[in-house]
Amino acid sequence: MEDWGNQKEEEIKLLTQQNADLQLHNLSLQELGQQTDKEKAQFKKEEKKLRQTVLSLESCATLKDSELIGSEAEWKIKLTALEDRMRCELAAKEESFQREQELQRQSREMEDWRNQKEEEIKLLTQQNADPQVHNLSLQELAQQTDKEKAQFKKEEKKARK
Repeated sequence: MEDWGNQKEEEIKLLTQQNADLQLHNLSLQELGQQTDKEKAQFKKEEKKLRQTVLSLESCATLKDSELIGSEAEWKIKLTALEDRMRCELAAKEESFQREQELQRQSREMEDWRNQKEEEIKLLTQQNADPQVHNLSLQELAQQTDKEKAQFKKEEKKARK
């Protein structure tokens, strides 16, 4: 973009110089009123050529301006699209991170639950292995009503599973 600005300055300098040249040629043409028609025609030819060059350079400068404006708009659109994409990706990463945190929390809870159940199983296994505890349970069972016995058997079956 800086190169374009430098190029633009050079073109302006060139146009200014050419304009000065044109003015000089106009003065020269006035002074050369006594010169031959051939010389006058040559100067007019050069003047016309310089005017065409000036017009051409002005057109080029206008074209460069419009190209620069178009390019700037295009880059702004690309920048906006990239920013939007980055925001979407960031939101997706945040969502993924939150989900991962939730899964880790659930995993810890499941691990704690599993450890607790293993301890309960060990305790029940020890209780079943201890004959005194088993005899006590049988004596208590004998004293319970039929309904209580059925309930106790259900609980015992559940504990074994």
